[in-house]
Amino acid sequence: MSYKTVQHDGFEVIGLGLALESGNQPEKIGQLWQQFFQNEVVGKIPGKVNENLIGLYTDYEGDQTAGMMVVVGAAVMDTELAPEGMVKKSIPVGNYAVFTAEKAEDVGKVWHEIWNTDLKRTFVADFEVYKMDGSPIEIYIGIE
Repeated sequence: MSYKTVQHDGFEVIGLGLALESGNQPEKIGQLWQQFFQNEVVGKIPGKVNENLIGLYTDYEGDQTAGMMVVVGAAVMDTELAPEGMVKKSIPVGNYAVFTAEKAEDVGKVWHEIWNTDLKRTFVADFEVYKMDGSPIEIYIGIE
């Protein structure tokens, strides 16, 4: 699987959060996305910088098999506070390996391929960017 490496400036994300006791729980992550759309959460996020949706994996307790926080939301200006019932998390400045998935249905397959790479991951923050123009989904993996 090919990828490119970038230095990313980092940003803030506000959205719905879910703490997972262990990694790779696609059914719970899918339910979080469903709740996000059903409750029209994107319209309640203040100070969005664009219309992209973000799937963030952060607060790792180890590697991808350990506990972590998942956030479904949007990038925001740093000065905004998270509304009640939402969380605000930071995606740090750093080096990222960027993978792409042509459509949402391919994201899980790409993650399986990422787990089988020999990347030196930081396990600080990984995130997916879903653009509303139908562009491929970008998956950013924090690397050393």
